[in-house]
Amino acid sequence: MMLLRVLLLFLPLLCAAPAAAVLDGNSSAYTWRNGVFSVPLQIRDNSSVARRGWPVTTGVPLPPGVVQEVGQLRLTDSAGREIPTQFTVLSRYGARDNSLRWVLLDFQVDVPASGEVTLHLRNDRPAQAVSAPIRITESGDSITVDTGGVVATISRRDGSLLQSVSVGGKQVLKAGDSDGPALRAGKMRQMERFRGPSWNTHGWEKSRSLEKINIAETIYRGGPPREVTVEIAAPLRSVVVIRGRHLPSERGAGILKAGLYDYAVRLHFYRGQSYVKVEYAVENADRTQPQWSHLFREASLNHTLTLGTGAVVTGGGVMAQEGPAVASFPVSSGEEGWLVQGAGRSEKKYGRQVTHEGGYQVGPGTEGKIDSPRAAGKRGRFLDVSDGEKGVAVAMRYLWEQAPRAISLSPKRLSVMVQADSPGHRADADRPAYDLDLGERSLHDVLYYFHLGDTRQARVQDVAEAFEYPLFARAPPAWYSDVGNWYFEIARVPGKPARGLDSDQHWMPASIGVGRHGESRSYNSGGHHDSQSSGWLSFLRTGMLADLERNLAISRWSMAHNPGWAYRDNVIRFGNGAERYRAVDRALDEWNRLTAFGPKDFYLWRSDQTYTEKTPKGEVLRYKGGRSYLNGYKVLPDMEHYALFRLFEYYYLTGDMRALDAIHGFVNWDINFQHRHLFQGRLQPLTVTSLFERDPDALRRGHYSRVYAWMLFTNLAGYHATGSPVYDEFARWQIRRALALLRHRHGQLTSWNVSPASVAGHIFGREAAVQQSESQSWMEAMGAIALHEAYKTYDDERILDGIWGQADYFSHHVLNYPRLGMINNRTGMPNKPLGYGEGRGATVTPQRHDWLIQAWPVLYHYSGWPDVAERYRNFERARKETWTQDVFLQTVHWEQQNMAKRSSRPPDPITDLRVSRADRSGIALSWTSPRDDGPTGRAERYFVKYSTKPIVEFAPTDHPARDGDKARIVQKAEELMLSRSKGKRLKTDIRPGEAGIEAKDVQRAHPDWHQVDAFWMAEHVAGEPAPAPAGKAETFTIRELRPHDWFGAPRQPGLEILPAGTYYVAICTWDEDRNLSRLSNVVKVKLP
Repeated sequence: MMLLRVLLLFLPLLCAAPAAAVLDGNSSAYTWRNGVFSVPLQIRDNSSVARRGWPVTTGVPLPPGVVQEVGQLRLTDSAGREIPTQFTVLSRYGARDNSLRWVLLDFQVDVPASGEVTLHLRNDRPAQAVSAPIRITESGDSITVDTGGVVATISRRDGSLLQSVSVGGKQVLKAGDSDGPALRAGKMRQMERFRGPSWNTHGWEKSRSLEKINIAETIYRGGPPREVTVEIAAPLRSVVVIRGRHLPSERGAGILKAGLYDYAVRLHFYRGQSYVKVEYAVENADRTQPQWSHLFREASLNHTLTLGTGAVVTGGGVMAQEGPAVASFPVSSGEEGWLVQGAGRSEKKYGRQVTHEGGYQVGPGTEGKIDSPRAAGKRGRFLDVSDGEKGVAVAMRYLWEQAPRAISLSPKRLSVMVQADSPGHRADADRPAYDLDLGERSLHDVLYYFHLGDTRQARVQDVAEAFEYPLFARAPPAWYSDVGNWYFEIARVPGKPARGLDSDQHWMPASIGVGRHGESRSYNSGGHHDSQSSGWLSFLRTGMLADLERNLAISRWSMAHNPGWAYRDNVIRFGNGAERYRAVDRALDEWNRLTAFGPKDFYLWRSDQTYTEKTPKGEVLRYKGGRSYLNGYKVLPDMEHYALFRLFEYYYLTGDMRALDAIHGFVNWDINFQHRHLFQGRLQPLTVTSLFERDPDALRRGHYSRVYAWMLFTNLAGYHATGSPVYDEFARWQIRRALALLRHRHGQLTSWNVSPASVAGHIFGREAAVQQSESQSWMEAMGAIALHEAYKTYDDERILDGIWGQADYFSHHVLNYPRLGMINNRTGMPNKPLGYGEGRGATVTPQRHDWLIQAWPVLYHYSGWPDVAERYRNFERARKETWTQDVFLQTVHWEQQNMAKRSSRPPDPITDLRVSRADRSGIALSWTSPRDDGPTGRAERYFVKYSTKPIVEFAPTDHPARDGDKARIVQKAEELMLSRSKGKRLKTDIRPGEAGIEAKDVQRAHPDWHQVDAFWMAEHVAGEPAPAPAGKAETFTIRELRPHDWFGAPRQPGLEILPAGTYYVAICTWDEDRNLSRLSNVVKVKLP
């Protein structure tokens, strides 16, 4: 049965009647009738607490061309009753029709303890207006937010964050001295300085020197904010963002006059609720050189309270030890109640990481010292203070996971130590030491629950527990799949959970601490690493809440602790008029200096403790202290392994604006690399269509296969998430470059080797010998996935040429081992003499890499070629006999479940193409429409193409005289591997010459390499007619062209760009199943 996905991809091609029939019964997971959908959203609880009107914020994908504005959407319960909902656009199909791609839902829901509810997202009619919405009043001095449950005023003049807060008409908080964010600087006597006129991906140091410095231990408090703005003004959830710097609270020796690190605070308010979610970020965002990574001992939020006498502090957590988990005790105005969570630890036990909580204590105390604990346990949750009439509770998400942390409450003071010092600020070897790398930040989520009554009446313990485990509204896997905008695709059917994540029990992290909880550094390599696949895939397919918790933690770590992304004002924009491109150049020059290859000058703090480092020059004594990614290996960025899809997934699924900050930083890394290498620091408009003709080296500078693929994918993902026209332009350039390179390399997506002969050929205009390149096939496969995403983004037929080119390469050039279900990994273009070399120099390298398993379904879907189908089937047969990670099987499921071909037979080839006229007014063609075996009996689409060379079906690569030796070597290699292997796992090592050899002086390249163009290498035209029923006379006049080098240009050319001369024209035809026909007869045209 054809699915919704088919309709969406073919919408411009299908007529209305078949489209409606296709959609009527497409899925049992959701409904779709006549363009109207109802998508169930499942919300499940694992906090064991009944939720009452609890806020939910969730992103949901939408299919292209269906929803233009959020006013078309509404949310209902299972009985059809409308749920007040706030809809926010997260992403649009900007390169298509600008319809909604992802939408963020904010609503409130009741969920039973450990229970679930199902709501339905619909587009059947507009939603009703939200009653009693949040009210926001702005003035020059302040912003006041009234949720109906709490009234809060935020100062625009000082760093107090909250100027006043009232609940039920009773004031609970009124700003005083020393309110707002604060940092305690660490005492330092020396720092190490690193300098160099340029930097590189290997972290090679240019110079380093230890310098004496005097920095005192003192407090830096939130200074007057640079920015206080309403980021979201909406009826159900509103957000105020405050940005500034921690400034010194005193003067004198050892005081940093410029302050210590920046702060960014987001205050989330919810309709009818009296709690405020506080997102506090400490950021190393300075752009001025020299840059600094300073030591600090504590980060905190502080406020003045206005509670009366008779106050009681209540606090505790879970997993009690030797006493109660929660306790209450009275405090006077001069006393403080504390919750202190100690730092945990991780160890390796039985080959696995085991985490141990540090434990919490609750009781009266001073500066984190509790002499007589009233409650204790493993995992702290909350601390509350109430005078019986009103009060405030504080909870911290990840309190035990990111310990040491602490909360202090009294009738007159609230302090939250999100990064806590040792009790009493004790100076010893175990004292916490914090820092931030350049462009790094630490993120903290805190809940202030202002309430009437006492702790029990306000259900404080339940609210704190619920805050620890946010709710998520999950659509069926079929919806994520059929909508079609999940990167790498996603299967329609639910999946099996990963080991250790197969329950709704709470996830246990492998590492803890503010810089380690959720840590995931697998982005620094290729192949099977987490960053280059869908991180959230398993949760969306299974719904296991342990998996949700894991993904939330890893995603937060990714957007906080990947350095170089937290710089403020990191949105790169075009300038106006003549400054349009130069503004981007200047911004990327600065970004290059800050984060990448430009000149560097920075300091890292150093303690008095030493260690010995082994260097090529021998052992060197070093001082312990701060570290920077700028001195690391291949993280500057590591352009070879460029990807971080979890970041984009997290943004779409949660709408967390902090992720958007990181996305801009991440994509800026990507486009800076292209700016340096493709444009050599000067961005060119897309109207410059001769760039690669004038500068052929621009195709290859600094790149090979997976670099092209990941940079294209990153450009696309950045454009999807931000709508940035700069990212869009870089994506179009990267596609244009990939298409040009594939044509240059006859289907291989990698740079070629530079030889004196090839350079001379370019300089003197001579046709050089065939330039040679080499790549690993699993890296090449990444290109097919990236081009697939590019085609979904731009729906431009020129991108199909890139996919067809890779299909040609994989099915006709790379050595195929059919009995093994493998192809050759290391492949030259043209191939080196086979049978020689070892390791990286080996030429006979059978492999079944997981990226190839991902690529075959895509290549088959877009071509339907029998040779592609055969290799795809061989891979499928072989991989089913072994284990493959689920993330690498999603395109297989997509092709077989969503896009299954009803027939693999293509339309008949056209055999009577004729030219009736060729002049500057047009090239008139005629032919007979071909037959297809589909239900209508007609083809779906024509592709008319032209070239200055004769057009052939596939690209010439290796010399045909090599075919016999290649076949013998493949057969022998298969026999050797099958004879040596035991069970289903094959041993792929082939020693030099073992499977036979070719002569070392074999003529490598096909004699027609420079003489002909494959159909996919030829240029497109515009305006082909839709195919008529089989056997009808067709006519078409070529007037408008679609050359590859004009991809992305705002205007496409006509025949005026073609010099007078001889041209060749041919047609291929596509059917509904995207089977591409054989090549038509080729006609010759002389254009005056």
